Amino acid sequence: MRALLIAAAFMLAACGGGTPPSVTADAWTLAPELSSVTYVSVKSGAIAETNVFRTLNGRVERDGTARLGVALNSVETNIDIRNERMRNILFEVSEFPEAAATLKTDPAMFEGLAVGDRQAVESVLTLALHGLEAEYDVSLFVTRAGADRVIVETTAPVLVDARDFELGAGLETLKALANLPAITPVAPVSVSLVFERE
Repeated sequence: MRALLIAAAFMLAACGGGTPPSVTADAWTLAPELSSVTYVSVKSGAIAETNVFRTLNGRVERDGTARLGVALNSVETNIDIRNERMRNILFEVSEFPEAAATLKTDPAMFEGLAVGDRQAVESVLTLALHGLEAEYDVSLFVTRAGADRVIVETTAPVLVDARDFELGAGLETLKALANLPAITPVAPVSVSLVFERE
C-alpha cells in the first residue's frame, strides 16, 4: 500500500508541473481513516493477539510538535465481552477516556523532503495514559507520499509496560475473569499514521 501511495504521488507531482510546498510550510492533520494504532497482547505466555484502536485524532504543528490522541473506548479485540472488560476494567474509560502521545522533532530535518523521500527520525515520545506519563525512545520513518500527504510509521514496535501506568491491578482482574494463568504486562505498539496538509 505504501509503495502504491508513493508511486501515485510521483505521478501527481509530475502532472502538476511544479514543486509542492515544503513539508514545514503548514500544519498537518491526521487522516484517521487511513491511520492505525495496533498492539499485541500475550496471554498464557504463548498466545499472541493483535488488537487495534478505531478512533484516532492528531496534528503536527509547524514547529515540529506532534500529538496523537487515542480514544480508549474504541479498542477492538474481536471479542465483544473482552472489549467491554478492556474499556471498563483496564482502561477505566469513564475516568480516563483518551491516551495521548506527544513528541517534538526539528522541522529543519524535513525542509528538503521531496515527494517519495523517506526520513528516519529518532525522538522521545511522551505517553499520557490512565492519569500518568512515561517516556519512550522511538524510531520512526517519515515518508512524503504526496504534495499534501505524509506517512509516519514506527520502524520497530514501542514496548509499553502497563505497570508504568498503574494498570497492573486491572490486568490481574482480567486474568481472573478469563481464567488465565498469565497476561504479559508489556505490549508492543505499532503505528502507521497518515497526515494531510491543512
